[in-house]
Amino acid sequence: MVANFCERLFTAQFHHAGFAVKNLRDFQLTAGRRWASHQPPGPVPPPARAGSRLQYLASLDVRTPPTIVRRTGIVCTIGPACDSLEAMSALTSAGMTVARLNMSHGSRAEHSERVRRLRRACALCPDSPPLAVALDTRGPELRTGTLHNQDGSGSVRLVAGSSVRLTSDPHYRHRSCARHLYVDYSGLAGCVRPGDPIHLDDGLISLRVSAVDGDSVLCAVETGGELGSRKSVCVPGAALSLPAVTEQDREDLRLAAALPVDLVFASFVRDRDGVRQLRRALGEDGRHIKIISKIESLEGLLNIDSIIAESDGVMVARGDMGVELPPEKVFIAQKSIIAKCNMAGKPAICATQMMETMVTRPRPTRAELADVANAVLDGADCVMLSAETASGAFPLETVRLMDKTCRQAEAVLDFEETLADIRSQVCASDPELARAAEVVRHAREAGAAAILVPPGEEDTALQLARFRQPCPVIMMTSSEQTARQSRLQSGVVPFVLQDNDTHRDVIQRATDRVRSLGLVRSGDTIALTTTPDGHLQLQLITV
Repeated sequence: MVANFCERLFTAQFHHAGFAVKNLRDFQLTAGRRWASHQPPGPVPPPARAGSRLQYLASLDVRTPPTIVRRTGIVCTIGPACDSLEAMSALTSAGMTVARLNMSHGSRAEHSERVRRLRRACALCPDSPPLAVALDTRGPELRTGTLHNQDGSGSVRLVAGSSVRLTSDPHYRHRSCARHLYVDYSGLAGCVRPGDPIHLDDGLISLRVSAVDGDSVLCAVETGGELGSRKSVCVPGAALSLPAVTEQDREDLRLAAALPVDLVFASFVRDRDGVRQLRRALGEDGRHIKIISKIESLEGLLNIDSIIAESDGVMVARGDMGVELPPEKVFIAQKSIIAKCNMAGKPAICATQMMETMVTRPRPTRAELADVANAVLDGADCVMLSAETASGAFPLETVRLMDKTCRQAEAVLDFEETLADIRSQVCASDPELARAAEVVRHAREAGAAAILVPPGEEDTALQLARFRQPCPVIMMTSSEQTARQSRLQSGVVPFVLQDNDTHRDVIQRATDRVRSLGLVRSGDTIALTTTPDGHLQLQLITV
């Protein structure tokens, strides 16, 4: 009876609001069809700046359709679940912009072959923009060993209340079990005392040190769970004597330069000197590779300003960060780091457990979708998937849903506030950036559907994109690696030129490209940047 009454009340309210529905089920089906086809019921104007942020948020409308083309990048971790050429091609077509190779898992030979397959997969998707490849270093971290007789593919259950011995004895490197866990750091026993916490697998399993016995550490399991092979080990507050660049990292960076990859995601960066050591380790062959510093520790957070200045971008790596910090403080670090990157004009990636439920289930939680959307609203240039694509059961569906969620968040971004914020922070001391901000403002006032930046002006394209306006920046370049690396920057659509293109050919082919992507239609205005006297100007073109 209560359910029938609620449905009658619902139907009456929506008839009054102008919806022609007979019942609740009819509304759900009708709304689903309308929203799926991007046709909201009735005209829905975009949110408008109404004088305050509170008024702007109050003006948001759930019927607002998502944007046609996504600005935010999606980083996908490559693993067994998407290892085939077909799967890589499908992920690229679905919206993957950066493919991540995690050097903590798999051999160098496996990752080398994956890079070759990724390049082939990109060639099979000519309608998709170039795909960047990133090598994620292991970094100065601690990990458990391989489980006995399971080659890294199985797991053991650690039961709360039981005891486990952590040891660096090589005998257990490939023979770890629920009673003896190998940890790849011989100095662990000298860094802990009874009562200290130790966390495994991004904090999912918690141990408490009971005693130190020679080179071993005896622990009580406080929070149990399933533990797989080669999982992270975190000792909060311990002074671990670890180098910024390990010997394994050096080998991996030599591989990065030889392949080459486009990006290096540098794990556990603690200060700017660590970034400099990584750059030196890349050598002359890897000088064009961009370094993205992963912030995962309190020390890294305390040195964040100098790390951003030294890096080509930053990743908010919330897994280990949420173990080193109280987890309720991670969101503060996320918002602060992303804002600092926005002000510095450096790409920011938000990572870890964004759609974790889809590792095993076909749908994420509503909270996970809100997490993705809020990262976009915070100003993240990219959002990242880890196990969801590497080992999950639904990698393609995950990317498609993340793409849709990003586009929906972008549809309600407050571009006017963003432009004003960034202008107020960076333009007063930089005349070149001030001019770029004016160009962006003029393009927006002219109603430009896109901004075209000619070849040789790639830095200008990135400068314009940092002001985060609704019209995308089409970056024309003759460098395929530059085009791939630009996929990290929100709002940049790279376009690789042919060697024999004339200036007229360049503009025509770029216009055709943005039309094919659905960014412009006949009659729309495109803004072309020019520098006739060394100063950035705009030329308006009608498609």
